[in-house]
Amino acid sequence: MNKSAANSEIWLWHKCLGHSSFGYLKKLMPKLFVQLLDTEFKCDVCELAKSHRVPFQNNMNKSPAPFTIVHSDVWGPTNTCSLNGKRWFISFIDNHTRMTWICLMKCKSEVSSLFKQFHNMVATQYSSAIQVLRSDNGGEFVKQELKQYLINHGIVHQTTCPYTPQQNGVAERKNRQLLEVVRASLFEAHMSTKYWGEAITAATYLINRIPSSTLGFQTPLSVLHKAICSPTVSHLQLRVFGCTAFVHLHKPLRNKLDPRALKCIFVGYAQHQKGYRCYHPPTQKLYVTLDVVFYENRMYYSAPESSSQEHNKDNWQTCYDDLYVTRDKHSSNTSSHSMQDGNSEEYIEAEPQQTTGSEENRIEVLQQQTQVP
Repeated sequence: MNKSAANSEIWLWHKCLGHSSFGYLKKLMPKLFVQLLDTEFKCDVCELAKSHRVPFQNNMNKSPAPFTIVHSDVWGPTNTCSLNGKRWFISFIDNHTRMTWICLMKCKSEVSSLFKQFHNMVATQYSSAIQVLRSDNGGEFVKQELKQYLINHGIVHQTTCPYTPQQNGVAERKNRQLLEVVRASLFEAHMSTKYWGEAITAATYLINRIPSSTLGFQTPLSVLHKAICSPTVSHLQLRVFGCTAFVHLHKPLRNKLDPRALKCIFVGYAQHQKGYRCYHPPTQKLYVTLDVVFYENRMYYSAPESSSQEHNKDNWQTCYDDLYVTRDKHSSNTSSHSMQDGNSEEYIEAEPQQTTGSEENRIEVLQQQTQVP
């Protein structure tokens, strides 16, 4: 069979077999490809019908020094607001040390101001300059304000190709790791999703202090301190997220016969203070202190409670806690007191007793009997 006849026969079989690949046809009918190569055949219909993405090759190269490349990504919005009303968070990950910083946000428009704060923090605390910012093509990253700031400071902004999050894989994988820790912490402690902000802040604290296989089983914090001169960071003993914590009440916060501690829930570690963050759901107060006793084998919420759930104005689900119901039932008790701003007490005087209906009727009859006609 001559070359022209073989070419026509191959195209005929290609169409008859539903546009099978020419490499497959070569294995089925090798005699037709004696004078022809399967790579010479190009079918427009196959390109239109079978187009797929090119396999993505992972880049294992790391930057030579901290803050040479900083990866960033925005996650959100959540269906449930955090305790302080946040629905988004932005992450900054150093490519060399895998050190992670996160900031909670109410809206994505805060990205520009938060990156400026992060850039100033790196320059002041670590005496380093960010050379490359790598992110996706989200509108929050390509705003004119942020673009102009990057140009003014000589920072190269590398963005991913459209619909190619793999090119920002460091930030994507870090967000997945953070959210896995958050979900596990909330499930284990039977906590409402409104605690996600506290949980992800605590997860970041842990991940920065846990050995990583990417770093040869070193912690990101230790690698950062070895690479550059950085401020000393306090290390608190790790505790179980969501466990019961009894916070000591100092003298200005209590009377002589009041309880000397407050039953709270442990929600993380303070960022700029050496203390634990403990939240008191009934009063919605947050305490940062070292004077706390942990019951790590006892979660604050023993089990999810479906019968007594309170909702705020946006109908978000609140935490499961009997104390909410108890506070509502006893809100009219005499001589009750509540914590205000964590440092003072407000007393509510007993209300005067109201006369009953029978007493009012008796008084009215006596008045009528004493009236002179």
